[in-house]
Amino acid sequence: MQLIQLPAGWAIAVFVVLWFLLHCAASVVCHRIDEKYLTYNNALFKSRRFEQEGKLYSRFVGVKKWKKILPEIYPFRQEVLKEALYRKQPGLDSEKLIEKYLLESCRAELSHWLAITPFWIFGFFALPLVIIPCMLLYALAANLPCIIVQRYNRPRIAKHLLRTRSKLAGF
Repeated sequence: MQLIQLPAGWAIAVFVVLWFLLHCAASVVCHRIDEKYLTYNNALFKSRRFEQEGKLYSRFVGVKKWKKILPEIYPFRQEVLKEALYRKQPGLDSEKLIEKYLLESCRAELSHWLAITPFWIFGFFALPLVIIPCMLLYALAANLPCIIVQRYNRPRIAKHLLRTRSKLAGF
């Protein structure tokens, strides 16, 4: 149901701006969520059996080949995380960095899921209503790769964290 009638050029401009604002809003909402809800073993973020701890994404969508081209918006640099992961003598600082990565991974995944949901809003600005499935396709294309990367990386990093903790405990 179109509420606002705009010429095609203006509608496209509104779509671009609106998508940007919706993505920003999803990010802001996720940054306000208490960290206790963003644990990697939470039901929403936990790896499912069919995902095989991320191997599904490697086998069927080749995530290793293309994940490096996605933009990264992390509060810390990837080099720091890599150093924490591959440090010969893991310490508490390594563990804290890995935990921070896992938390931000959950936050990023949730943000991308939330960014998909408002695709239907564009029906208020455009006719024919075929625009709504087009916006859904755009939302999926823009966000699913990022979700896949999070769901690929997180189980492997969580497994590494468990190994680090067992080393620190002396097992």
